[in-house]
Amino acid sequence: MANKQEPLPKYVLIYNQLLTAIDTGKFKAGTKLPPEETLAKYFNVSRMTLRQALSLLREDGKVMSHKGSGTIVSEKRSSPILGIEHSENPIQAICQKKITTTNFSMGLSYSNPYTRELFGRNSPAGVHFDRIYLAEKERVAYSYALMLIDTAEKFKLDLEDKEQMQKFIDHDIYKLTLHRQLTFKIGIGTESVQKQQLSSISNQYLVVFESLFDQQEKLLVFTKHYIPVELVNMTLNLPVT
Repeated sequence: MANKQEPLPKYVLIYNQLLTAIDTGKFKAGTKLPPEETLAKYFNVSRMTLRQALSLLREDGKVMSHKGSGTIVSEKRSSPILGIEHSENPIQAICQKKITTTNFSMGLSYSNPYTRELFGRNSPAGVHFDRIYLAEKERVAYSYALMLIDTAEKFKLDLEDKEQMQKFIDHDIYKLTLHRQLTFKIGIGTESVQKQQLSSISNQYLVVFESLFDQQEKLLVFTKHYIPVELVNMTLNLPVT
């Protein structure tokens, strides 16, 4: 006798229907899904059941939820997908929103016990970089980077040239790096992160700790990247060995 097949949970059935509607273009990329109350009534389920289905869609990167904006169908990514193994700023490889603008600022600070311990050496001063990443007008990620002044001197950087410094921290440094180390954690946004007014519903972030080392294994730049968990869609492309 064949085993009796258990019926799928209601939220999975709703997920399947919504997924089909998205993939067939009934709900187009960039448009909002109907309000939760409307969808719950349409499927004749509780809002809790509906939210389980929406949660699955978010996990698959099919939709994004934004406070005050509802649930929006994600833009389709072109293939191949940029993975975090790509040796450059990891923000675009992690955030499912397309970065259109970066607000950049920088400043100098005196060396302190934290920087001496972090970099393993002394330096009279350090340079800090703040970058807020925008998708159109929406603030979707934030990076805070530290670099000692000796690194600026080593690569003959002009600290008065803001454009040069941004190009260096965003692109050039990765070409001068022997290897980088990425560590991932989930955390609550600190006061300094909350001040950036990122598009976060839960105030929970994927925090990426990025360390860039030179040929002598000396730490050149240390960065903390913050991406709201609702906007994370991360891929790692690995060769088959």
